[in-house]
Amino acid sequence: MYTTGRRIIQKACAIAIVFIMSMADLSLVGSNLISLAVNAAETNNQNIEFKAYFANNNKSLETTATTDKQDLKVVFELGVKKDGYLSNAKLELEENANFIFKTDIKSDYISSIDEKSITFKQINEDDKRTIEVGIEFKYLQEFRLFK
Repeated sequence: MYTTGRRIIQKACAIAIVFIMSMADLSLVGSNLISLAVNAAETNNQNIEFKAYFANNNKSLETTATTDKQDLKVVFELGVKKDGYLSNAKLELEENANFIFKTDIKSDYISSIDEKSITFKQINEDDKRTIEVGIEFKYLQEFRLFK
């Protein structure tokens, strides 16, 4: 009886070890993906609409991961609902941002752009603009799984 109980425990431990090793191996499958998430933006004026999200090959990537780093863009949707205008709106990246803006964009809606900030031209009442800006990653982490 003692050997039967011991064999059952050994088999259970072997199954547990195989399961844990399999799950650890599968968890590395997505390790080369870049996680992108955009939070909803709020403004200090209820007449101003602002939304930002990532896009890749004309597909919205509001919360997802991507491996294609070549054609990655951030899309800004700016608008004024009623009564007024938005002038000299400036968007700045935080110091620890993982990407920078590509500065080779030509847009009628942007007055100036550098790697860390964008200044938009005036947006009038009942006007909504969609502006796409290419981005480059500053700190791209790649993982080598096997030699």
